[in-house]
Amino acid sequence: MESMLNKLRSSMSSAATSAVSNAVQIASQVSNYLPGNPVTREFEATAHVASAGPGLVWKVYKGHKKSTKQDAAIFVFEKRILDRWDKQEREAMLDRLRKGVSQLTRLRHPQVLTVQHPLEESRDSLAFATEPVFASLANVLGNTDSAPTPLPPQLRDYKLYDVEIKYGLMQPFWPFEEYVPNRQAICQPTLDYLAPEYALTHTLDPAADLFSLGVVIHALFNTGRPVFQNHQDFVTFKRNCCELKNTNTLQLSSIPEGVREEVRLLLHATPQLRPDALQLSKISYFEDVGVKTLNYLDQMFQWDNMQKSQFYKSLPQIIPQLPHRVCVLRVVPSLMQECVNTTMVPFVLPVILLMSERASREEYVEHILPHLKPIMKMTDPPQIMLQLMQKMELLLGKTPPEDVRGDVLPLLYRALECDMQQIQELCLSVIPSCAALVESHAMKNALLPKIKKLCLATGYLSVRVNCLVSVGKILEHLDRWLVMDDIFPFLEQIPSRESPVIMAIIGIFKVAMTHKKLGISKEVLATRVLPFLFPLSIENSLTPTQHSSVMSLIKEMTEKVEAEHRIKLEQLNSIKDEQKALQMAMPTSLASGSTVSTASTATANGSVVSPAEAATDMFAGLGLNQFAGGGGSSASLKPAVSSSAPAPAGNKTQQPKTDVTSPTAPLSMQDKHRMMKEQGLQKQPPLLPSPPAPSSTITKNTQPSSSSSQTSNLTSSLITSNLSMIASPPGAQQQIGQMGGLGNTGLSYGMRPNLTQQPLGTMNSWATSPTQPQSWASPMPHQQPQSQPQPMSLNLGAFDNLLPSQPRPPSMNQMASNFKSAPMMAPLRPMTMIPAPAPVRPLTSSDINDLLS
Repeated sequence: MESMLNKLRSSMSSAATSAVSNAVQIASQVSNYLPGNPVTREFEATAHVASAGPGLVWKVYKGHKKSTKQDAAIFVFEKRILDRWDKQEREAMLDRLRKGVSQLTRLRHPQVLTVQHPLEESRDSLAFATEPVFASLANVLGNTDSAPTPLPPQLRDYKLYDVEIKYGLMQPFWPFEEYVPNRQAICQPTLDYLAPEYALTHTLDPAADLFSLGVVIHALFNTGRPVFQNHQDFVTFKRNCCELKNTNTLQLSSIPEGVREEVRLLLHATPQLRPDALQLSKISYFEDVGVKTLNYLDQMFQWDNMQKSQFYKSLPQIIPQLPHRVCVLRVVPSLMQECVNTTMVPFVLPVILLMSERASREEYVEHILPHLKPIMKMTDPPQIMLQLMQKMELLLGKTPPEDVRGDVLPLLYRALECDMQQIQELCLSVIPSCAALVESHAMKNALLPKIKKLCLATGYLSVRVNCLVSVGKILEHLDRWLVMDDIFPFLEQIPSRESPVIMAIIGIFKVAMTHKKLGISKEVLATRVLPFLFPLSIENSLTPTQHSSVMSLIKEMTEKVEAEHRIKLEQLNSIKDEQKALQMAMPTSLASGSTVSTASTATANGSVVSPAEAATDMFAGLGLNQFAGGGGSSASLKPAVSSSAPAPAGNKTQQPKTDVTSPTAPLSMQDKHRMMKEQGLQKQPPLLPSPPAPSSTITKNTQPSSSSSQTSNLTSSLITSNLSMIASPPGAQQQIGQMGGLGNTGLSYGMRPNLTQQPLGTMNSWATSPTQPQSWASPMPHQQPQSQPQPMSLNLGAFDNLLPSQPRPPSMNQMASNFKSAPMMAPLRPMTMIPAPAPVRPLTSSDINDLLS
């Protein structure tokens, strides 16, 4: 039982010991990187960069204030360093540290470190915050105790510039502190920099501080090595002070000649021979432009705006003479403090932008850009925006893309809304260079609307032209639909038509048409672009060269429309041809069409051409043949009709031969049989009952039928069919019979012949002998024959709409075709014993004239 308790006790103790060690280790890590101090509530430490203070016990962290993101340096002292000291020494050391920070906090001088947050003490540490610090002088001179490992890049091979040394030596001195032998070494003053009279006579005066200054100068030019190294041993220090009585033996060759003799006096063992601070500040070594400039920057808060403006105007000529590191780390922070006064920003900003040009991208982002962001939001005075626009290429080149979107682009938007012409033109000139960084929704909803508004509302021609040029340059960053729907309508709204405006519009269309990402469709070109460009091409403000450019673009667009649409039509026609070939490969019925007896005209080569065909030859090349004659026939599908010669007197009338041909190949026997059957089915009885003809002189005039449509002379059909129904006396039958070819005569429509005195029996016989003289007036039987004019074929298909509305009546062309396809027989008067059908109202001459008028 006891052994079990011992085991339990040992396991519990080991567990507690390990837990305590882990807690100490974690606390140590927290103390190293994020001490539990009230300073950390307002400041955030990011990296350990240096060490400072007596014995370099203060660790310096780089950080920033959480509320304002202002850069800062956080000094932290960890109390665990004093754990091995007794209580009295520990409290003495803490008092000394507290006193030093308190004195530093009360001091307000430009050349003294500025405290941003006073000393805060916790159980584990002391901490306070100051302006940014990257190292202490001890670190720079090679003493890196308590410094981070490895050393930060800025501390490696760090060399002080001459202007930094001169400016640093002009700073105030610290008061002397007594040496107490019983204290720890880090609590004692550094004996290497202590005046010799303190070891010899134990007396001190202001001259002792000047001796310390001489040792500092010696160490600066000798890689941190003082005149004597005492190793904090007072006996060694006293012995070295006795050897210092003769300063001629000192090796000062490494010190610049301008201050070498003054340093020899500062290191003299006799205090009265040392120069005072005023005498030292007036030596020629400190008469340096850079030193004076830095001193002026420290004294700016004491000057009025006029003095400040004069200094800032001359500062750009001095900046090239200063080291770049001094400008970035010393000049820029001083200038940024002046930006609180907006009146002085136009004088300070050129200097800041000049140093931005000289700075690398990393230096610009770290040291300059954070201070420029508040300036970019200022709109008053307008010179601020003007200066930023002039250096916009610099800002876009060195500013990260996310900062461009968040700070630079809003600056451009505000510049477009500014009233100054120069600012607007500068802004428009730099917009194309940052268009790639503009997101699509911002381009559509923010940037383009502002450019369009400015272009339409401005009264300056240069601003309007720059707006159009800017739009043309950013087209490659736009979507195709946005160009079609937003840019092209905007161009049509531009109120002016000056030649620069026209040429800028031409440039936009040329870029949109030729760019591989964009392109303009033929529909947009034909319906919107070309109708807009043609009026521009006749503006009188254009020069001949500009007019040639406009016309060249119009021709290029026209050729593109022609080429693309030709390709489309060829594709459509090829599809139609394939469908026709497919239909012809399938068994189909040939539709028979009736031909119309029309007068024909013989050409020089003997071919027969109808008057309607001759009248429409001028439209042969326009693709309108399918609409000629109203029958829907094509010029290539006209039937070949052979006319028959009149028979000699005393012989029988011969029937005309029919020659039915196809535009492509002769009809086969099967087609001819099929056509004959279809013609037989389509024959209709005459309009009136027709008993057998009493005379054999009545002949039939048939025309060949074709499967293709043809031009019809409906005038002849209409007159013939109506005159055949007019009742005539038997005595006048022979005279009326000569009007069978009325439709083929050349009568003018104004003549009204005595149609009742001619018998119907001779009408068809005249049609077969058109060369016989005809008598149109009954009282003049011996009238001389008149020359027959050329017949004219008329299409009365348009009169179909004049007929009464009936359920799908046959058209005039169908009636004429059906009438001519039936055999022509002379109608006789019905016999009294045969009941006649219901009489049909015949057309009078006035009705005929009304139809023809």
